[in-house]
Amino acid sequence: MGRVAVSDLESGAMTHEKARPPLRADIQALRALAVILVVAGHAWPQYLPGGFVGVDVFFVISGYLVAGSILRTVASGERVFVLAFLARRARRILPAAAVVALLTTLIFSVILDPLESSRYVRDGLAAIFFVANFRSHSSEAGYFSVVDPSPLRHYWSLGVEEQFYLVLPVAAILILGLRIRGRAVLALVALATMLSYVGGVWLASRDPGLAFYMLPSRAWEFGAGAAVALIPTLARRTHASAVGVAGLVGVVGVAASVTMLAQDSLVPGPRLLPAVAGTALILYAGSSARPLTGRWMSPFVWLGDRSYALYLTHWPPIAWLLIREQGGTASTWATLTALVIALFIAMVLHALIERPIHRGAPRFRLTQSRRTQLALALVAVSAAVVSTVPLVVTLHSDRMSRPPSDREVLSGPLTNPGFVPSNVTPTLVEARTLNGLYQGCHGTADVVEPHPCSYGPAAAPALVVVGDSHAANWYDAFRAGFPDSRVSFLTHTACPLYDLDVEAKTPCDEWRQNALDYLLEVRPEAVVLANYSGGQASADGKSDAAGRFLAGWRSTLSVLEPLPRVIVLGDVPIAPFDPPRCLAKHIGDARNCDFVPVTWTSDWNEMERDVVTENGRPWVETTSWFCSDRCASLAGSIQIWRDAAGHLTPESSRLVAPRVREAIGGLVPALN
Repeated sequence: MGRVAVSDLESGAMTHEKARPPLRADIQALRALAVILVVAGHAWPQYLPGGFVGVDVFFVISGYLVAGSILRTVASGERVFVLAFLARRARRILPAAAVVALLTTLIFSVILDPLESSRYVRDGLAAIFFVANFRSHSSEAGYFSVVDPSPLRHYWSLGVEEQFYLVLPVAAILILGLRIRGRAVLALVALATMLSYVGGVWLASRDPGLAFYMLPSRAWEFGAGAAVALIPTLARRTHASAVGVAGLVGVVGVAASVTMLAQDSLVPGPRLLPAVAGTALILYAGSSARPLTGRWMSPFVWLGDRSYALYLTHWPPIAWLLIREQGGTASTWATLTALVIALFIAMVLHALIERPIHRGAPRFRLTQSRRTQLALALVAVSAAVVSTVPLVVTLHSDRMSRPPSDREVLSGPLTNPGFVPSNVTPTLVEARTLNGLYQGCHGTADVVEPHPCSYGPAAAPALVVVGDSHAANWYDAFRAGFPDSRVSFLTHTACPLYDLDVEAKTPCDEWRQNALDYLLEVRPEAVVLANYSGGQASADGKSDAAGRFLAGWRSTLSVLEPLPRVIVLGDVPIAPFDPPRCLAKHIGDARNCDFVPVTWTSDWNEMERDVVTENGRPWVETTSWFCSDRCASLAGSIQIWRDAAGHLTPESSRLVAPRVREAIGGLVPALN
């Protein structure tokens, strides 16, 4: 009977490493293909959305090499050294991963993006302890989100892999305990693989995030590789042409998944199956006595050797570009520069950390036990240093400031005191806080029924504010400015009041129509319309956006013609960067975060003003409330902007209440 040994750490590991076969060129080339797919998919998702298939290729390879090795030992009834296995995995995976997680957390938290340091610390610790997949699943942002992406988001796959390596020895112990041997092990692996796939497909239809990030629904990919490893001799007895055809079919399978998969594809699912089966076929073909060779393979083998390091280093610079571009697309040169930097760092990481600790190096002269201890020490040190980051990052000065008075707000544009005061409100880390309108009143996603959120005495003159999230900007301003009036809000994220495409009907179009019907039914004393002026039109990407923008406004104003008072609030200025992020990096020189609005802000505002006034309705200019030559990011101790999309903090909205009361009250006497 075979035995599982949880001791004999060094003897088992040493025997294994001395007998280690040379790396197969075809597997290294397959690793190179996998990392190329992942890197290209992350760098240019608009052209290769299915590039994430590279991760699945890695999973199959891991199943083939790692699970296959231990399961062959179990199938033959030989002794399995559990601690030796875990030590090899630790030396292989932990050092490089811990170093990259540590450096990424430090660089982003202290230098690049102090505002998000607390989030990066949590991401860093999750990455270091290989539970990043759990953190990714708990995050509201999906895998493909380009808004404030985590620079360590790619560690989710390492979490899945390390969790598999912890489960694998347990499975080996159970198989040996049940005295399952030979082909029965292959049958058991095949059954487990099939159950994992079927269960994963079922789970993906009900909870896509859970299925995408968690081991049970990904285990079938490791199982596919392990199954191939358990039948390697078949390839040797197969004719060379048949082996070649199998390899070619495998390549076609991987390519098919890459082209078929999109960001909204369910994973696991049928579209991923060709890539996993294809990778298994490629490994099967490579196990023949005639593996691929030749000098043309050298670049792929070289990249395959460094594929793990490149996987670790490629995403942080791409994530920084997404953050810098506020979710937009960076230039080709910027992206290429980021990838060159990532490759250089990967080369250094491979040479100084990954290879010496994994396989040893003559110049370091470290025994296996010392290398294992060094790997674990790197994890411990990285976790300790990352945990101290919140003590290092300071997001306010020692000076204090006061909020502007109502008279100061009315006398001119808001002005920046020049530093981020210790009593800044909201605090920088709370800048993203939403106002009370978002607690059940504000429409999102596919909501089509307007839900008025009202306050004030029911018998008072009624005022209704309607629009997208930029209308929601004014919630606190109206509440503070008209406390004795009956004010209702009808707002919905990313739903402008103008129809950009009369032929295509969307949930936004339905919500807009329902909101207009509501206004015509209740006939309030006054209606205030507010929009992200041109925000949707400028991002529309279709021809004649300006013409359709004007036509959409005319249509909306025509529908509201029966109402006595319709007022349009011009849009606020839009910053070319994220003001809270800027303030976090300029605590003592906050005027560096004042800005000139992006050029299209004034252009679309002027078009909106013209179309509104030509229809005889008043249009209220708001840019001068915040800007003179430049627009302020702070007003005394009040932080003005919530983000780079022109959203006000609740405190700054309340601050400009005198402006709103002066502008709207002057047009609607019944409110005074």
